[in-house]
Amino acid sequence: CFLELNWSSHCLPKFHIDNCLNHGLNRGSNFNASNGRFTAPVDGTYAFHFKCQASNFSSGYLWFYFKVNGSTKSYAQKSQEAAHTAMTHHMIVELTANDYVTSEWTNNYVSGQIHYPNFSGYLIG
Repeated sequence: CFLELNWSSHCLPKFHIDNCLNHGLNRGSNFNASNGRFTAPVDGTYAFHFKCQASNFSSGYLWFYFKVNGSTKSYAQKSQEAAHTAMTHHMIVELTANDYVTSEWTNNYVSGQIHYPNFSGYLIG
């Protein structure tokens, strides 16, 4: 299991999780903070979670993605809003050993901020 977190804010337009995280928990050392990838150590079903606060999106949309081996497998969207809003995104997925998962976000304009991003995951079975 792993938990990567950050206690600061980040302006958009685009970020990958490796741009802003500090280590929390990295049991088994399967999360690589330099490239933002979690690499599955064994075949199985895994759960992944991303959460943050988003603000200053008075125009446009904010998108959150989970990618497996570079291909989008799950996404979530936040619509226009200027206030701080809690965002969560979850994915349960079958992985083969050595598949990798990343978490990314972007928006269709250049405004907005992400606060306190948190990316975690673990093997279900």
